[in-house]
Amino acid sequence: MALCSCGVNERRKGQRTCQPCHTAYIKKWRLAKGQLADADQKRRERCRSKANYNRRLGALVAEPICQSAGCTCTDVQMVHPDVDRPLEPLWLCREHRVVFNRERRERRKVSRESTKAA
Repeated sequence: MALCSCGVNERRKGQRTCQPCHTAYIKKWRLAKGQLADADQKRRERCRSKANYNRRLGALVAEPICQSAGCTCTDVQMVHPDVDRPLEPLWLCREHRVVFNRERRERRKVSRESTKAA
């Protein structure tokens, strides 16, 4: 096989670069585009992953109706109010999930602004 442009490793099959060069390129690209995941995003991703894994195993079962007061929708979605407890989600309909996430984003924005000001 041909060597990568770095001259150290062989190219990946069907690609122009080796894995280390590809990884470095992707990190550089994400940094330039502002797409690097911060610590909070990584925590949320881990929470969703654990919850979905336990749901597939059957350890986490969806509630039959929306947990929002007075709502009787049966098409529910998993929402995590606390990402440190992935096995304790809220089960909300789409309408209430959108409201919940909007309020959570606003709270995060306010807390970030208050930490910047301090």
